[in-house]
Amino acid sequence: MNGASPDPAGVPMGPEMAEGEAWFAALGDPALVPTGVVFARVRFVAGARTRWHRHEGAQIIRFEAGSGFVEMRGAGIVRTQAGDTVTVAPGVWHRHGAAGGCHTAHITVTWGATVWEEPAD
Repeated sequence: MNGASPDPAGVPMGPEMAEGEAWFAALGDPALVPTGVVFARVRFVAGARTRWHRHEGAQIIRFEAGSGFVEMRGAGIVRTQAGDTVTVAPGVWHRHGAAGGCHTAHITVTWGATVWEEPAD
């Protein structure tokens, strides 16, 4: 099975990572992916998104289906369609997900640890 997620749809992302329904599936063989790099497919239902978070290194987000967005704190929202790629610089607080009326899916390559913002009470 070359180290890919046993469920091609992925595993549900919990409320500490996402608002709405979202799934995460690691891609590739972990034995061949360099330490500290995460290569994954993330899927969102319409309107779902990640919580605010940042990465130690950069993150490349390649949208492969539907309509979505990437929002970088203080820099506004980048609207995306299948085929679009957005790069987030190291340490930048951001979130990404599906547009209000459409699902989306994207492939991410992330370097370094991820820090999730605590949910508001």
